Amino acid sequence: MTLDLNAVPRTGLRAFAVTLVMDEDLLVRHVAGTDPGVLRAIGDAAGHGGRLRLAEAVAAAIDERTRAHLARIDRVLTPLAVRSCPSPAAATVRFLVDRMRRAAFLDAVAMLEAGFWPQFLLRVTGPLPPYSFIDPDRWSIGSILSGTFPRLAPAAPDDSLR
Repeated sequence: MTLDLNAVPRTGLRAFAVTLVMDEDLLVRHVAGTDPGVLRAIGDAAGHGGRLRLAEAVAAAIDERTRAHLARIDRVLTPLAVRSCPSPAAATVRFLVDRMRRAAFLDAVAMLEAGFWPQFLLRVTGPLPPYSFIDPDRWSIGSILSGTFPRLAPAAPDDSLR
């Protein structure tokens, strides 16, 4: 099934962008006291080379935690959405959510954030038009000028648009 973007206001589908935001100071303090690799690097931090290895260990620990949290966001929120779309440039995942599941989706976001706090926060933007879910190969100058927008790419068989 495809979704005509001209009909989006009638479908009840809207996009939500969920961004993982870190408190860098709190996170650095947290990994400095808990991460085994960082704790080892602290013990060996004498000299310039040691400080460089410490900085690399802290960066690796933060990256590992960020990736783990993004995977958890995807695991928890994707089942509540019609589709999801990660943003490779930022710690953001966009979700296409049906009107009937919005409350459950936002409750799940709050539950996730409680588990990430205080080092990470979740910023939710939406509801938004679902432009992130358009197949870019279907855009044409003619469709833009005429005001007829492309359709979303067909959903997988188990996805249903209510």
